[in-house]
Amino acid sequence: MTFCRRIGFDKKEVIGADIHVLLPDARTMLEWLKSFRERGLPYPPYRFTRESGDIDLVMLTQVRDESEEILGYSIISLEIFSKTINGIMAQKRLNVW
Repeated sequence: MTFCRRIGFDKKEVIGADIHVLLPDARTMLEWLKSFRERGLPYPPYRFTRESGDIDLVMLTQVRDESEEILGYSIISLEIFSKTINGIMAQKRLNVW
């Protein structure tokens, strides 16, 4: 639910949806992340700016089973800036999906 709320979609819209549909402006970032996977390297942390202008630091890790098949991804997001009425305010909120 936290992930859905942060990208601005309802849970029903997110389940089974293609990431390019959910985050169409993120194509360059997704290709950059894919290049790390193709080279067998871990994903680096990166900044993600939400539609609201808030900025998250995101860490992405593949989750594999005993046979090394990918089960999914672990996403950790740390909100590092949040827009407020008074301008930009530093935040320290950790979200784990």
